[in-house]
Amino acid sequence: MITRLLPWALFLVAGSLRFAVPAARPLHHDEGSNFIFLLRLIREGTWDYDPANYHGPILYYLGAIPLRLLGMSEATFRMVPALIGSLMAPLVWGLRDRIGRAGAATAGLLVAVSPCLVYYSRSQIHEIHLAFFSLCMAVSVSRALTRGGAAGEAGPCPGWWILAGLAGGAMLATKETAMASVGAIAVAGVAWGHGLPARPRPRDLGGAVLACAGVVLLFYTDFFRDPAALAAIPEGVRAWSGRGLSGEGHDKPWWYFVALLAREEAWTIGLGTIGIVLAVGRRHAFAIGLGAWAGLTLGVYSLVPYKTPWLALNPLLPILLIAGFGFDAVWRASSPAGRCAMAAVLAVIVPVGAVRAWDRAVLRPDVDGVSGLVY
Repeated sequence: MITRLLPWALFLVAGSLRFAVPAARPLHHDEGSNFIFLLRLIREGTWDYDPANYHGPILYYLGAIPLRLLGMSEATFRMVPALIGSLMAPLVWGLRDRIGRAGAATAGLLVAVSPCLVYYSRSQIHEIHLAFFSLCMAVSVSRALTRGGAAGEAGPCPGWWILAGLAGGAMLATKETAMASVGAIAVAGVAWGHGLPARPRPRDLGGAVLACAGVVLLFYTDFFRDPAALAAIPEGVRAWSGRGLSGEGHDKPWWYFVALLAREEAWTIGLGTIGIVLAVGRRHAFAIGLGAWAGLTLGVYSLVPYKTPWLALNPLLPILLIAGFGFDAVWRASSPAGRCAMAAVLAVIVPVGAVRAWDRAVLRPDVDGVSGLVY
Protein backbone atom coordinates (compact mmCIF):
# COMPACT_ATOMS: atom_id res chain seq x y z
CA MET A 1 0.00 0.00 0.00
CA ILE A 2 2.77 2.44 0.95
CA THR A 3 4.68 1.80 -2.27
CA ARG A 4 1.52 2.43 -4.30
CA LEU A 5 0.82 5.71 -2.54
CA LEU A 6 4.43 6.93 -2.59
CA PRO A 7 4.47 8.19 -6.22
CA TRP A 8 1.28 10.15 -5.54
CA ALA A 9 2.80 11.62 -2.38
CA LEU A 10 5.91 12.65 -4.31
CA PHE A 11 3.74 14.32 -6.94
CA LEU A 12 1.79 16.24 -4.30
CA VAL A 13 4.96 17.46 -2.57
CA ALA A 14 6.47 18.55 -5.88
CA GLY A 15 3.24 20.11 -7.13
CA SER A 16 2.69 22.12 -3.96
CA LEU A 17 5.92 24.00 -4.67
CA ARG A 18 5.44 24.35 -8.42
CA PHE A 19 1.77 25.27 -8.86
CA ALA A 20 1.39 27.69 -5.94
CA VAL A 21 1.25 31.43 -6.70
CA PRO A 22 2.20 31.09 -10.40
CA ALA A 23 2.40 34.87 -10.88
CA ALA A 24 4.85 35.42 -8.01
CA ARG A 25 7.62 36.06 -10.51
CA PRO A 26 7.28 38.48 -13.46
CA LEU A 27 7.74 36.95 -16.89
CA HIS A 28 11.39 36.44 -17.72
CA HIS A 29 12.68 37.94 -20.97
CA ASP A 30 12.86 34.48 -22.56
CA GLU A 31 9.33 33.71 -21.38
CA GLY A 32 8.13 36.85 -23.13
CA SER A 33 9.69 35.68 -26.39
CA ASN A 34 8.15 32.23 -25.97
CA PHE A 35 4.75 33.78 -25.28
CA ILE A 36 4.91 35.60 -28.61
CA PHE A 37 5.53 32.29 -30.38
CA LEU A 38 2.65 30.69 -28.47
CA LEU A 39 0.28 33.49 -29.47
CA ARG A 40 1.30 33.08 -33.09
CA LEU A 41 0.73 29.34 -32.92
CA ILE A 42 -2.70 29.78 -31.30
CA ARG A 43 -3.90 32.60 -33.57
CA GLU A 44 -2.40 31.50 -36.89
CA GLY A 45 -2.25 27.75 -36.30
CA THR A 46 1.35 27.42 -37.47
CA TRP A 47 4.83 27.43 -35.98
CA ASP A 48 7.97 28.41 -37.89
CA TYR A 49 11.39 27.30 -36.69
CA ASP A 50 13.89 30.16 -36.37
CA PRO A 51 17.28 28.38 -36.12
CA ALA A 52 19.23 31.58 -35.56
CA ASN A 53 17.39 32.78 -32.46
CA TYR A 54 15.03 30.29 -30.86
CA HIS A 55 14.82 26.62 -29.89
CA GLY A 56 12.66 23.65 -30.86
CA PRO A 57 8.86 23.28 -31.07
CA ILE A 58 7.88 20.98 -28.17
CA LEU A 59 7.49 23.83 -25.68
CA TYR A 60 5.10 25.69 -27.98
CA TYR A 61 2.85 22.80 -28.94
CA LEU A 62 2.51 21.62 -25.34
CA GLY A 63 2.20 25.15 -23.96
CA ALA A 64 -0.61 26.02 -26.35
CA ILE A 65 -2.92 23.36 -24.90
CA PRO A 66 -3.79 24.99 -21.54
CA LEU A 67 -3.88 28.44 -23.13
CA ARG A 68 -6.46 27.25 -25.63
CA LEU A 69 -8.54 25.34 -23.10
CA LEU A 70 -8.33 27.60 -20.05
CA GLY A 71 -7.55 31.08 -21.36
CA MET A 72 -4.59 33.42 -21.11
CA SER A 73 -2.97 33.96 -17.71
CA GLU A 74 0.34 33.45 -15.94
CA ALA A 75 -1.10 30.26 -14.42
CA THR A 76 -2.06 28.70 -17.76
CA PHE A 77 1.10 29.96 -19.45
CA ARG A 78 3.26 28.22 -16.83
CA MET A 79 1.03 25.19 -16.32
CA VAL A 80 2.98 22.75 -18.52
CA PRO A 81 6.41 23.34 -16.93
CA ALA A 82 4.81 23.09 -13.48
CA LEU A 83 3.14 19.82 -14.44
CA ILE A 84 6.13 18.10 -16.00
CA GLY A 85 8.38 19.39 -13.21
CA SER A 86 6.00 17.82 -10.69
CA LEU A 87 5.87 14.53 -12.63
CA MET A 88 9.64 14.17 -12.42
CA ALA A 89 9.46 13.29 -8.70
CA PRO A 90 7.22 10.19 -9.05
CA LEU A 91 8.92 9.24 -12.31
CA VAL A 92 12.10 8.54 -10.33
CA TRP A 93 10.23 5.67 -8.67
CA GLY A 94 10.62 3.81 -11.97
CA LEU A 95 14.30 3.36 -11.11
CA ARG A 96 13.63 1.58 -7.80
CA ASP A 97 14.93 -1.75 -9.13
CA ARG A 98 18.26 -0.11 -9.97
CA ILE A 99 18.92 2.32 -7.09
CA GLY A 100 16.78 0.62 -4.45
CA ARG A 101 13.42 1.54 -3.01
CA ALA A 102 14.90 3.74 -0.31
CA GLY A 103 17.13 5.31 -2.95
CA ALA A 104 14.28 5.98 -5.38
CA ALA A 105 12.11 7.45 -2.61
CA THR A 106 14.97 9.67 -1.45
CA ALA A 107 15.86 10.79 -4.96
CA GLY A 108 12.17 11.50 -5.61
CA LEU A 109 11.98 13.70 -2.51
CA LEU A 110 15.18 15.52 -3.49
CA VAL A 111 13.76 16.14 -6.96
CA ALA A 112 10.49 17.36 -5.44
CA VAL A 113 12.16 20.01 -3.24
CA SER A 114 15.21 20.84 -5.36
CA PRO A 115 15.50 24.67 -5.42
CA CYS A 116 16.88 24.60 -8.96
CA LEU A 117 14.20 22.30 -10.35
CA VAL A 118 11.41 24.12 -8.51
CA TYR A 119 12.60 27.52 -9.71
CA TYR A 120 12.75 26.56 -13.38
CA SER A 121 9.59 24.42 -13.21
CA ARG A 122 7.83 27.73 -12.63
CA SER A 123 9.19 29.28 -15.83
CA GLN A 124 8.05 28.59 -19.37
CA ILE A 125 11.50 28.06 -20.84
CA HIS A 126 12.93 25.00 -22.55
CA GLU A 127 15.27 23.60 -19.90
CA ILE A 128 12.69 21.95 -17.63
CA HIS A 129 11.22 20.22 -20.69
CA LEU A 130 14.67 18.91 -21.56
CA ALA A 131 15.22 17.68 -17.99
CA PHE A 132 11.84 15.93 -17.93
CA PHE A 133 12.34 14.13 -21.23
CA SER A 134 15.90 13.24 -20.19
CA LEU A 135 14.51 11.48 -17.13
CA CYS A 136 11.86 9.76 -19.28
CA MET A 137 14.59 8.49 -21.60
CA ALA A 138 16.78 7.31 -18.72
CA VAL A 139 13.93 5.42 -17.04
CA SER A 140 12.87 3.87 -20.34
CA VAL A 141 16.40 2.72 -21.23
CA SER A 142 16.85 1.29 -17.74
CA ARG A 143 13.57 -0.60 -17.88
CA ALA A 144 14.26 -1.79 -21.42
CA LEU A 145 17.59 -3.28 -20.40
CA THR A 146 16.11 -5.19 -17.48
CA ARG A 147 12.61 -6.02 -18.76
CA GLY A 148 12.11 -5.35 -22.42
CA GLY A 149 14.24 -7.07 -25.01
CA ALA A 150 17.48 -7.59 -23.05
CA ALA A 151 16.95 -9.80 -20.04
CA GLY A 152 13.37 -10.32 -21.28
CA GLU A 153 11.65 -11.86 -18.27
CA ALA A 154 8.61 -12.84 -20.32
CA GLY A 155 10.12 -12.68 -23.74
CA PRO A 156 11.25 -9.71 -25.82
CA CYS A 157 9.15 -6.58 -25.42
CA PRO A 158 10.25 -3.58 -27.52
CA GLY A 159 7.84 -1.18 -25.82
CA TRP A 160 10.42 0.35 -23.47
CA TRP A 161 12.83 0.90 -26.36
CA ILE A 162 10.09 2.68 -28.30
CA LEU A 163 9.42 4.90 -25.27
CA ALA A 164 13.13 5.62 -24.97
CA GLY A 165 13.19 6.66 -28.62
CA LEU A 166 10.11 8.86 -28.21
CA ALA A 167 11.71 10.57 -25.21
CA GLY A 168 14.97 11.06 -27.11
CA GLY A 169 13.05 12.59 -30.01
CA ALA A 170 11.22 14.92 -27.63
CA MET A 171 14.59 16.00 -26.22
CA LEU A 172 15.89 16.82 -29.70
CA ALA A 173 12.65 18.64 -30.49
CA THR A 174 13.10 20.74 -27.35
CA LYS A 175 16.44 22.41 -28.02
CA GLU A 176 19.67 21.91 -29.92
CA THR A 177 21.82 21.27 -26.84
CA ALA A 178 19.83 18.08 -26.22
CA MET A 179 22.46 16.20 -28.21
CA ALA A 180 24.80 16.41 -25.22
CA SER A 181 22.22 14.83 -22.91
CA VAL A 182 21.14 12.18 -25.43
CA GLY A 183 24.77 11.20 -25.95
CA ALA A 184 25.48 11.12 -22.20
CA ILE A 185 22.45 8.91 -21.51
CA ALA A 186 23.49 6.60 -24.37
CA VAL A 187 26.95 6.24 -22.79
CA ALA A 188 25.30 5.60 -19.43
CA GLY A 189 23.13 2.94 -21.07
CA VAL A 190 26.24 1.00 -22.05
CA ALA A 191 27.21 0.86 -18.38
CA TRP A 192 23.64 0.02 -17.35
CA GLY A 193 23.66 -3.02 -19.61
CA HIS A 194 26.92 -4.35 -18.16
CA GLY A 195 26.51 -7.73 -16.52
CA LEU A 196 23.00 -8.37 -17.83
CA PRO A 197 22.42 -11.79 -19.42
CA ALA A 198 21.44 -10.39 -22.81
CA ARG A 199 21.97 -7.35 -24.97
CA PRO A 200 19.36 -5.30 -26.81
CA ARG A 201 18.59 -6.67 -30.25
CA PRO A 202 19.35 -4.56 -33.34
CA ARG A 203 15.65 -4.34 -34.19
CA ASP A 204 14.90 -2.97 -30.71
CA LEU A 205 17.50 -0.24 -31.12
CA GLY A 206 16.25 0.35 -34.65
CA GLY A 207 12.74 0.83 -33.33
CA ALA A 208 14.04 3.37 -30.82
CA VAL A 209 15.85 5.29 -33.57
CA LEU A 210 12.76 5.31 -35.79
CA ALA A 211 10.60 6.51 -32.89
CA CYS A 212 13.11 9.26 -32.16
CA ALA A 213 13.23 10.33 -35.81
CA GLY A 214 9.45 10.26 -36.01
CA VAL A 215 9.03 12.73 -33.14
CA VAL A 216 11.65 15.08 -34.62
CA LEU A 217 10.02 14.87 -38.06
CA LEU A 218 6.50 15.39 -36.70
CA PHE A 219 7.20 18.50 -34.65
CA TYR A 220 9.85 20.28 -36.71
CA THR A 221 7.73 20.00 -39.86
CA ASP A 222 4.67 21.46 -38.07
CA PHE A 223 2.91 18.09 -38.34
CA PHE A 224 4.15 17.54 -41.91
CA ARG A 225 2.89 20.91 -43.17
CA ASP A 226 6.40 22.31 -43.64
CA PRO A 227 8.84 19.51 -44.63
CA ALA A 228 11.46 22.08 -45.68
CA ALA A 229 11.92 23.04 -42.02
CA LEU A 230 14.01 19.90 -41.51
CA ALA A 231 16.79 21.51 -43.53
CA ALA A 232 16.99 24.28 -40.91
CA ILE A 233 17.94 21.90 -38.08
CA PRO A 234 21.65 21.69 -39.03
CA GLU A 235 21.65 25.48 -39.34
CA GLY A 236 20.30 25.74 -35.82
CA VAL A 237 22.96 23.39 -34.50
CA ARG A 238 25.66 25.48 -36.19
CA ALA A 239 24.19 28.74 -34.90
CA TRP A 240 23.93 27.62 -31.29
CA SER A 241 27.33 25.91 -31.40
CA GLY A 242 28.82 29.21 -32.51
CA ARG A 243 27.04 31.05 -29.72
CA GLY A 244 28.18 28.53 -27.17
CA LEU A 245 31.81 28.86 -28.16
CA SER A 246 31.76 32.65 -28.40
CA GLY A 247 29.82 33.28 -25.20
CA GLU A 248 27.98 36.31 -26.61
CA GLY A 249 27.96 38.12 -23.28
CA HIS A 250 26.94 35.04 -21.31
CA ASP A 251 30.47 33.69 -20.90
CA LYS A 252 31.34 32.43 -17.41
CA PRO A 253 34.35 30.64 -15.88
CA TRP A 254 34.54 26.87 -16.16
CA TRP A 255 33.63 26.35 -12.49
CA TYR A 256 30.38 28.35 -12.74
CA PHE A 257 28.01 25.36 -12.54
CA VAL A 258 30.00 23.66 -9.78
CA ALA A 259 29.77 26.81 -7.68
CA LEU A 260 26.07 27.30 -8.48
CA LEU A 261 25.12 23.76 -7.48
CA ALA A 262 27.29 23.86 -4.37
CA ARG A 263 25.53 27.06 -3.33
CA GLU A 264 21.95 26.01 -4.05
CA GLU A 265 22.06 22.21 -3.62
CA ALA A 266 24.84 21.51 -1.10
CA TRP A 267 23.05 18.50 0.42
CA THR A 268 22.55 16.96 -3.02
CA ILE A 269 26.23 17.41 -3.88
CA GLY A 270 27.20 15.82 -0.55
CA LEU A 271 24.96 12.78 -0.99
CA GLY A 272 25.93 12.52 -4.65
CA THR A 273 29.62 12.46 -3.73
CA ILE A 274 28.96 9.64 -1.28
CA GLY A 275 26.97 7.84 -3.94
CA ILE A 276 29.65 7.97 -6.64
CA VAL A 277 32.36 6.87 -4.20
CA LEU A 278 30.24 3.88 -3.18
CA ALA A 279 29.35 3.14 -6.79
CA VAL A 280 33.00 2.94 -7.84
CA GLY A 281 33.98 0.99 -4.74
CA ARG A 282 31.22 -1.55 -5.25
CA ARG A 283 31.46 -1.53 -9.05
CA HIS A 284 27.75 -0.81 -9.27
CA ALA A 285 27.20 -0.54 -13.03
CA PHE A 286 24.01 1.48 -12.92
CA ALA A 287 25.31 4.10 -10.49
CA ILE A 288 28.57 4.35 -12.44
CA GLY A 289 26.46 5.01 -15.54
CA LEU A 290 24.68 7.78 -13.68
CA GLY A 291 28.09 9.19 -12.80
CA ALA A 292 29.10 9.10 -16.46
CA TRP A 293 25.89 10.93 -17.39
CA ALA A 294 26.51 13.59 -14.76
CA GLY A 295 30.23 13.92 -15.55
CA LEU A 296 29.76 14.19 -19.31
CA THR A 297 27.02 16.83 -19.14
CA LEU A 298 28.83 18.81 -16.44
CA GLY A 299 32.05 18.63 -18.46
CA VAL A 300 30.45 19.74 -21.72
CA TYR A 301 28.54 22.63 -20.20
CA SER A 302 31.51 23.70 -18.09
CA LEU A 303 33.91 23.81 -21.03
CA VAL A 304 31.58 25.82 -23.26
CA PRO A 305 31.94 29.56 -22.49
CA TYR A 306 28.21 30.32 -22.90
CA LYS A 307 26.56 29.62 -19.54
CA THR A 308 23.16 30.42 -18.06
CA PRO A 309 22.01 29.07 -14.69
CA TRP A 310 19.18 26.91 -16.02
CA LEU A 311 21.70 24.78 -17.92
CA ALA A 312 22.74 23.40 -14.51
CA LEU A 313 19.59 21.24 -14.56
CA ASN A 314 21.28 18.88 -17.01
CA PRO A 315 24.05 17.60 -14.70
CA LEU A 316 21.91 18.14 -11.58
CA LEU A 317 19.35 15.50 -12.60
CA PRO A 318 21.75 12.50 -12.60
CA ILE A 319 23.45 13.85 -9.46
CA LEU A 320 20.08 13.72 -7.68
CA LEU A 321 19.71 10.09 -8.76
CA ILE A 322 23.23 9.25 -7.58
CA ALA A 323 22.40 10.88 -4.24
CA GLY A 324 19.45 8.51 -3.94
CA PHE A 325 21.66 5.52 -4.70
CA GLY A 326 24.17 6.66 -2.08
CA PHE A 327 21.44 6.97 0.53
CA ASP A 328 20.12 3.50 -0.30
CA ALA A 329 23.58 1.92 -0.15
CA VAL A 330 24.30 3.35 3.29
CA TRP A 331 20.76 2.52 4.44
CA ARG A 332 21.18 -1.14 3.53
CA ALA A 333 24.47 -1.37 5.39
CA SER A 334 23.26 0.44 8.53
CA SER A 335 22.03 -0.91 11.84
CA PRO A 336 18.53 0.03 13.08
CA ALA A 337 20.06 2.90 15.06
CA GLY A 338 21.96 4.03 11.99
CA ARG A 339 18.80 3.99 9.90
CA CYS A 340 17.03 6.12 12.49
CA ALA A 341 19.87 8.63 12.24
CA MET A 342 19.66 8.64 8.45
CA ALA A 343 15.90 9.14 8.57
CA ALA A 344 16.43 12.06 10.94
CA VAL A 345 18.96 13.62 8.55
CA LEU A 346 16.52 13.23 5.65
CA ALA A 347 13.76 14.71 7.80
CA VAL A 348 15.91 17.83 8.07
CA ILE A 349 17.16 17.99 4.49
CA VAL A 350 13.75 17.77 2.81
CA PRO A 351 12.05 20.61 4.74
CA VAL A 352 15.17 22.78 4.44
CA GLY A 353 15.17 22.18 0.69
CA ALA A 354 11.45 22.95 0.46
CA VAL A 355 11.82 26.19 2.44
CA ARG A 356 14.79 27.22 0.33
CA ALA A 357 12.91 26.42 -2.87
CA TRP A 358 9.88 28.43 -1.67
CA ASP A 359 12.11 31.38 -0.83
CA ARG A 360 13.86 31.28 -4.21
CA ALA A 361 10.81 30.59 -6.35
CA VAL A 362 7.93 32.36 -4.58
CA LEU A 363 9.07 34.85 -1.95
CA ARG A 364 12.10 36.39 -3.71
CA PRO A 365 12.11 35.03 -7.27
CA ASP A 366 13.54 38.12 -8.97
CA VAL A 367 15.77 39.72 -6.31
CA ASP A 368 19.38 39.99 -7.41
CA GLY A 369 21.89 38.49 -5.02
CA VAL A 370 19.42 36.13 -3.30
CA SER A 371 20.58 33.19 -5.36
CA GLY A 372 22.46 32.32 -8.51
CA LEU A 373 19.16 31.30 -10.13
CA VAL A 374 18.05 34.90 -10.76
CA TYR A 375 19.29 35.87 -14.23
